[in-house]
Amino acid sequence: MINLISLIDALSDYGIRYLVAGGVAVTLHGVERSTVDLDLIIDFDPDNIKKFMNVLKVLGYRPKIPVKPELFADPIKRNEWIKKKGMVVFSFCHKDQMLDVIDIFVYHPRPFIDMEKRRKNVKAGRFVIPIVSIDDLIFMKKEAGRKQDLADIRVLNKIKRFQKKGK
Repeated sequence: MINLISLIDALSDYGIRYLVAGGVAVTLHGVERSTVDLDLIIDFDPDNIKKFMNVLKVLGYRPKIPVKPELFADPIKRNEWIKKKGMVVFSFCHKDQMLDVIDIFVYHPRPFIDMEKRRKNVKAGRFVIPIVSIDDLIFMKKEAGRKQDLADIRVLNKIKRFQKKGK
């Protein structure tokens, strides 16, 4: 499994702007759920992407497909991947543990700056993990529309109702 602590530590050290999404975000919002990968949304600022790719390289992650990771910084290339290949995420796996997968969204489901403003910061030991808000997560899950996503939406809506009652 992904060494989340090492990754969060490195992302923090480099000042990388990112948000945790997907199953890990669902879990960090309070839903008991297993997942096999880590989904991230990163700011597409070229310097941010460059630092992010460097962190992945240092931690031993490589693209799952035979593509240079630097190409991710090219918005034209990302759009090409979306249009021609139907790509949603660019996947990286650990060089020694192929089941350790980090998926990076190749597009922003909503403007990054808006999602970043709505994020929830989850404290884990000495770390603060920025995760997408419940509303943004529900939006993304509706777009994906898979069976697991629909189940996640039902539980996330229950959490929202519970949180509103608590206020």
